[in-house]
Amino acid sequence: MSSNARTLLKGKQVLTRAELADFLNVLADQIREGDIDLSLDGQRVRIRAEEQIGLSVEVKDTPKSGHVKRELELEMWWSLAERQGSPSSGVQDSSD
Repeated sequence: MSSNARTLLKGKQVLTRAELADFLNVLADQIREGDIDLSLDGQRVRIRAEEQIGLSVEVKDTPKSGHVKRELELEMWWSLAERQGSPSSGVQDSSD
């Protein structure tokens, strides 16, 4: 991550499979429409997704004491189009 990167939202939750599936369905619909609205731990951010989106997928197993921690990571990224000279124009922080 670049030293001038700015974190807009960060957090973790534990969900049931059904809750996660619902979250991903809503996220998929929002990506399709181009406007993504995320809320977590009282924080909220609205971002605009560009037409072309990169996707990285990683699945790994990490041995732990008495079990294996399995992780599935999905990472998406895109470049923001310059709008009115501001590279962060695709972000609306709605935490107020």
